[in-house]
Amino acid sequence: MEANEVLEHALRSLSDDMNVAPVRSREGVATAIARLIELQRKLHPLTMDELADVAVNTPGFSVQGFVDALRARLDRA
Repeated sequence: MEANEVLEHALRSLSDDMNVAPVRSREGVATAIARLIELQRKLHPLTMDELADVAVNTPGFSVQGFVDALRARLDRA
């Protein structure tokens, strides 16, 4: 099994578990899902197009605000 397959299988399995888990266990399942998603993002970062979609769909998004934040970030780099 490849890493992608393992991650996808784990996410599906945990998602299924979330629906039937006792209330007290759901927090742990949610934490595990969040960590797997974080790992998946590290292994497969978003493309420029995907990042643009995320930015445009962010509440309060403004082009000028984004450009200013990007410039500030580049200045720190």
